[in-house]
Amino acid sequence: MNSPGSSTGPMGALRRFYQAKGVKPILLGILLFLVSLIIFLQVERVRGLHAWEDYQVQAKAKGDWIEYAAVKQAPVSDELNFAMAPLLKSFAAADGDSAGAYARDFQAQFKQMFPEDLVPNGLGEFGDWQAARPVDLTVWQVHWNTKDLLTPLKKFDAVFADFALAVRRPEVQFPLEGTPGTGDMKPLLVNVTALTCLLEFRVLAELDGGMAGSATEDVATMLRGAQRFAAAQTINYQMLAIDLETGAIAAIWQGLAGHKWDAGQLAALEKELGALDPMGTSRRGFQFEAAFSTAAFEQSLGGPALLPADNEVLTGLNKISAQFPRGWYYQTMTGFRRYYDGGILASFDMEHHRMDPGAVDKVRHLEEDIVASWSPYNYLLKSLPAADPTLSFVAQAQVALDEARVAVALERARLATGKYPEKLAELAPKYLAAVPGDLVTGEPLHYRTTVEGEKFVLYSVGWNMKDDGGWTAPQMQARWSEGDWVWSYEAQKQIQN
Repeated sequence: MNSPGSSTGPMGALRRFYQAKGVKPILLGILLFLVSLIIFLQVERVRGLHAWEDYQVQAKAKGDWIEYAAVKQAPVSDELNFAMAPLLKSFAAADGDSAGAYARDFQAQFKQMFPEDLVPNGLGEFGDWQAARPVDLTVWQVHWNTKDLLTPLKKFDAVFADFALAVRRPEVQFPLEGTPGTGDMKPLLVNVTALTCLLEFRVLAELDGGMAGSATEDVATMLRGAQRFAAAQTINYQMLAIDLETGAIAAIWQGLAGHKWDAGQLAALEKELGALDPMGTSRRGFQFEAAFSTAAFEQSLGGPALLPADNEVLTGLNKISAQFPRGWYYQTMTGFRRYYDGGILASFDMEHHRMDPGAVDKVRHLEEDIVASWSPYNYLLKSLPAADPTLSFVAQAQVALDEARVAVALERARLATGKYPEKLAELAPKYLAAVPGDLVTGEPLHYRTTVEGEKFVLYSVGWNMKDDGGWTAPQMQARWSEGDWVWSYEAQKQIQN
């Protein structure tokens, strides 16, 4: 039997391998590589930690840092919570969930009433107020074979009533991002979009039938719904708020074009419009996302346990942090906050009521740099959804809201004096506390009256920051780069340069 130290035993074989020509340099190289790797990772860990700590100090000094504890909501009772209203719970339920039966029946009836060939993309965009093109109600009179357009809508009366009750709930608390079983917002989006289409249509039918009081209350319900979604924490719900706001504004535009409302009804609409602030609530939504994600990052590294242990976002980060070099993880955290604080949130100039297209372009460039870079610091950031389209969407929604408030005030002035005022400044303070400026430029909104003050053109210069004289690009997708953002009751011709 060979002894361990003999030339034929295991140790002998190992000794011969070690003494073989060329092996020593290889083993030494491996050892040096491992030592170098350990040193490199330790240096990266220190560099990453210092970068993260230094960034926090700088952000706090500038007032950019938001702690999750400061934005975390305290629990609210289900009875007061808009999100827990029976209709909203059904609208948000997954396809296989029994709670969604009510919503599935609603969707089936909606698709029967509004086939996709008559409602482009199924979104209810059957008019285009920004291009001064009203909804043609005769199309639907022919389609439903009735002049009374309210009768076919009666099958949705229960849904309308349930939503009107839901929006009166004073609190809003949707499930926290990453709560198990709540990852898909598509059912809620689809159902709220359909409801917005129906409510907008009912308002137009009511106005057409001389029922301005009922139309006012329905618009108020839509705007209150927008207010409730806007009060939610995350940016996805702000987008639902904007959808409802947009439907309500389209109906307001058509009612104002036909002079359908009296002074009292217009004052009621102004009150509801004035409670909305797409810029402010969207910025708050992005702040929450930054604070929530930061808390999840830090908790995955053993920091304060601010999120539930079963939170799906936290669970995913726990797995990544266990496998990703710690220094790179710190650098990723730093890059994430720079993207939010110095990019997304910096796009909002709340003090001057502005959203500069150049600032949004900076966000787009940051996103492009992240995608194009192969740095390990940016690797995890490549999965972030692009924010610049959302920022552009918010900007246009805010301009539409500002113009709607001014248009309502103009109509109130017309009812009082018989014509529209020559200057927007005449609206304040009697009809508006202050006239909003152009969100894009910071200058006053462009405004002119037509012959004898019977009509007007009101507009922002739009995302191209160029005064096109009140011309609206005919295609919706082109309005991010062409034309003005206009409120007028007649289409405006393009100025030839």
